[in-house]
Amino acid sequence: MKVRIADVIFDAKQRTLSHVNGSRKLEPKVFTLLTTLLDAPGEIVTRDQLIALVWNNRVVGDGAINRTVSLLRNHFLALTTESVIETVPTQGYRLVAQTELIENTRYHSINNAISDDRQPSEKNQINKTLLPSTLVITILASIIIALLSWFFYPKYQQQSALVTTLLNDPLIGLKGWEYDISTTATGNKILFHHQAEDDPQQVYIYDTNTHKKQAILNNARAAINAKGDAVLFAQKNDLTCSFNVFNIENQKVEHLFNCDDVPSKLAWKDSSHFYFNKRLSKSHPYQIFNYDVATHRLMQVSNPKSNNNLKGDFNFAHNPDTQQLAILRYLNENQTELIVHHTDSSEEKHTINKRITSLAWSPQTNSIILADRSTLYHYLLDTQELNVIKQLEIDINSLAVATIDQNHYLLLSSKQVTSDIMRYNIDDNTQHIWQQSAGVELLPRSANGNELILSTRYKNHHFWQIENNEPTLLDIELPFELQFTRYELSPDGDNILLTNLGASYEIDLNKKSISQLFTKQHNSYVSNYYANQTDKIIYSSNKSGQWQLWLFDRINKEHRQMTHSGGYSGRVLNNTLYFSKYSLDGLWSKSIDSQEEQLLIKDFSLLNWLNWQLIDDDIYFYRANSGIWQYSITDKQATLLMALPDNFIHQYAVIPDEKVILWVKLRPVEGDIYQYQLTTTPTN
Repeated sequence: MKVRIADVIFDAKQRTLSHVNGSRKLEPKVFTLLTTLLDAPGEIVTRDQLIALVWNNRVVGDGAINRTVSLLRNHFLALTTESVIETVPTQGYRLVAQTELIENTRYHSINNAISDDRQPSEKNQINKTLLPSTLVITILASIIIALLSWFFYPKYQQQSALVTTLLNDPLIGLKGWEYDISTTATGNKILFHHQAEDDPQQVYIYDTNTHKKQAILNNARAAINAKGDAVLFAQKNDLTCSFNVFNIENQKVEHLFNCDDVPSKLAWKDSSHFYFNKRLSKSHPYQIFNYDVATHRLMQVSNPKSNNNLKGDFNFAHNPDTQQLAILRYLNENQTELIVHHTDSSEEKHTINKRITSLAWSPQTNSIILADRSTLYHYLLDTQELNVIKQLEIDINSLAVATIDQNHYLLLSSKQVTSDIMRYNIDDNTQHIWQQSAGVELLPRSANGNELILSTRYKNHHFWQIENNEPTLLDIELPFELQFTRYELSPDGDNILLTNLGASYEIDLNKKSISQLFTKQHNSYVSNYYANQTDKIIYSSNKSGQWQLWLFDRINKEHRQMTHSGGYSGRVLNNTLYFSKYSLDGLWSKSIDSQEEQLLIKDFSLLNWLNWQLIDDDIYFYRANSGIWQYSITDKQATLLMALPDNFIHQYAVIPDEKVILWVKLRPVEGDIYQYQLTTTPTN
């Protein structure tokens, strides 16, 4: 059976979606989901029906359904811009795209194997009339061109596709989260990090022959070398931060040098050299360094720009065969730069139009395995082709490749992050869960009785309005994919202010529409309404070379610089600008008509750009290790309102009546390690 869904062809026999933009292979559950929706075009299929028809009445959570629907949506999004699947809040899903049976075969429901002996309708018959002669000529010409192209096609472009086969489900599955894996060259040992609720973080070595694990370190970032006889680790305690080498055979630790902070990534180059990343301060991007254990020489490898790029070079992988270093550099939420350093000190740069987060060198020559949130890709450096290897139903955290007896294996660690939003009563210090789902609940906001959150409860990040504690999906077509983004409610609660890739937007909650306030050339990032006015916007931008605050007058369409000594998040009260800076802790104030500024609150973390509020005469802000504070502008006194709770991730909102704090609580992260065998199949 072949069905046209919008402008995509669904081949039930091959289990593929195809389009001029490419093709996608459907996973078993995704395939069954699509056929279930095709059985009821235009009708709502409830989640209970999906459990019965797709999961055969097995007990599954909302997360499994959400992930499967998301996978199917992503397949269509990769091929077409047309809307295919609609979420009906609190009810289910329905197929909204136009469908047409285009192959003269009887339709058999996948979920209902009853034979149908009725004749196909006349409109579904294959048209057997002779093709016009011009069309025949066109087809013949296309065939000739295709044959010539195949004959003269460069040999180096005749690649093989990588295929993955799941071997263990999972290979390592402890209670809690296993993450950040590294392995020996032969794959006989796997190093992984583990975190469980109320337990210290531990580093384990897993023996793939005996299937035994051994804890070797606590509260450290580590990587095992290719031989499997040494572990490099960075560790920070109350007094020092240091790099060390742990000898597996004699269990001894060799101190290398002290550090300012633990890197987000480290990896061996060979037995006497290793790579790690670090940043000069919280406002600088991560850079890659190479350290020589024998000579104690430290050399900088990369130097990304710092313009609004705190992530910088956040991940990398070394190829022991070619001695190449592949680096992932953050560009924006939709783009990642892949940089390959060669042994002759030259480098090549590739822009990937996806938010890539993990990488590992492929066993194929000059190619790399990449991953975004839940998709594995094969990137060919010679041809700059990005091909989908596999779409998964889990979030990917890290990758590693090992070769055992000439067989290649991909190790993959996963993660599942969920969170709740708590409601804390300031007067009596009581609290309860306010919003909860199988997804991630983020960034609560409140204004004039209107309450919003950002949530992944039914699909990727979306706004939800809360009324009488009940959430309703804010179903608005956006010109971009909504991911984690800082946003603000207008004082009257009728509008949402947010930025995307430098442009500023406003969502009208009453009209259910979005408008662009100004274009990305202004490079806006943190945007706030000006006092209680909506006709003026304060936003941060580095378009002048340094992060400053700017004022946008919506009536006159004018942009005016407000600060000249730095500014990142600003609010106005009584003709006074209160603002934070990009690279310095602290909250400053200055008159709107003057450039003279003064430090108002010294212990004001950079993290506050995400949340801090100005309500009447009070400033609400977060202090690390203590909690949420209230600062009175009149009395110049700071008071602790809510002591730092467990699993607080510094996302909160003080309701305008100043009696309630909504805050985000992280639930224990879950994740396992999976093993896939890698094989190749010819594509030409």
